[in-house]
Amino acid sequence: MWPFLGAPAPSAPAAPAPGPAAAGFHGLSLAAVGVLLFAHTAGTFVAGLAVGGALARRRARAGAPPRRSGSGASGGKSVPASREASAHGRRFERGALSSLRQPGRSVAVVTTAALPWRTGTSVNPLLRAAHLATDPNRKVFLVVPWLEEEEQRAIFPAGLTFPTREAHADYIIGEARERTHLPCDFKVLFYDGKYFTGLGSILPVGDVTAAVPAAAADVAILEEPEHLNWCQHKSRWTDKFNHVVGIMHTNYLAYVADGPGSATMNVAALRRVNKWVCRIHCHKVIKLSDAVQRLPRQVTCNVHGVGSNFLSIGRARREAAAEEYGGRRFSKGAYFIGKAVWGKGYKELIDLMAAHQAARSAAAEADVDAASAAEGLSAAEAAAIARAHSGGGRAPPSECHLDVYGSGEDLGAIKAAAAARGLDFSFFGGRDHADASMHEYRVFVNPSTSDVVATTTAEALAMGKWVVVEDIACNEFFKQ
Repeated sequence: MWPFLGAPAPSAPAAPAPGPAAAGFHGLSLAAVGVLLFAHTAGTFVAGLAVGGALARRRARAGAPPRRSGSGASGGKSVPASREASAHGRRFERGALSSLRQPGRSVAVVTTAALPWRTGTSVNPLLRAAHLATDPNRKVFLVVPWLEEEEQRAIFPAGLTFPTREAHADYIIGEARERTHLPCDFKVLFYDGKYFTGLGSILPVGDVTAAVPAAAADVAILEEPEHLNWCQHKSRWTDKFNHVVGIMHTNYLAYVADGPGSATMNVAALRRVNKWVCRIHCHKVIKLSDAVQRLPRQVTCNVHGVGSNFLSIGRARREAAAEEYGGRRFSKGAYFIGKAVWGKGYKELIDLMAAHQAARSAAAEADVDAASAAEGLSAAEAAAIARAHSGGGRAPPSECHLDVYGSGEDLGAIKAAAAARGLDFSFFGGRDHADASMHEYRVFVNPSTSDVVATTTAEALAMGKWVVVEDIACNEFFKQ
């Protein structure tokens, strides 16, 4: 581990792998990867039945008439997206030299999650849309998944659901304004999605490109292009849009490698699928770090940022330090924040904290033994002193206590694993990283090895905290 604060932590001993219910990503199994391969090589048989059936049932519940392929001005024949868009008289023709800063450009930021689900793919695209929309000569759309209310309850904070898309859109715009203090004059569009508990993710239902009106189909920014297009079997983004940029947020290969089934075959299959869909649907692919696999037409660049509210928190802590704490900025110790699923670094966190605790206890016992030998104490007296100094096998709370914030399907198993290792953890529910209760912490610990670029790490640094992270590719940006 490479820390910004303190000495390198001792390597963790091997720990029992989590059971199937606690597997890191609850990964894409070999069967699931096979479905993805089949959908992209043999047509739409499996994906078409599952996705089309779900969409038809949803439309039937809403009382809408069933959709017919090709209905409209073409007289019953389906029209390719590129021909449909060209019929609206584009200003910026494909293949012509142009600048994305030219007046009149239209940008669609398309992502795989939306607030109030607190995840990187809901926050960073929101900030991107807010800042792109500061140019009054640019039209900006934020395209997010719409879930039915029963699925909203599975991932949104308790009691927060939206009966209509309009209500959800209003909430998203309000959150964007609160986080950025910008006008946020962008429009929220929705595509149908479905939350899959086994994957811990939302997958699109139907053709996502159809969410953006043809007249506005100019530039598309696909947040997680592989995720968006695993089941995109009808239209190509590059046919409908002049310029398509994919931004890779997630190291899905790492999640699959830790999941059930044959890790080698699953990783090899998903790597190939990701290459295919990115080559098909993107003109350019941006990797936030080299933690992500090699992809066609790639460039590595961290294009993320943090909300201005985190920078404001950091400035406020610095200015208040002298008066409140006699020169110290913070009154609390260390914490971790992240969705309570194994793939977010909880296994690494437990292993490293257990190793650190064991090392501290061993050092304390060695000190007591040395002092006891010098003073001529008996073995029983030395053992009693050792137990008192180690807290009964546990290092002093001031050394090993950690506050953990997060909610998710693996929370129960994570608590049980921490208790079994005798760790001094205090668990709290999910919380926004900018919440006032987070301001007092001095050190953010993030041992995750599956991140691409951790949004929470960037936010902690913006708030003026020390961070402790692994010295791996996904954290190269933070070493600059």
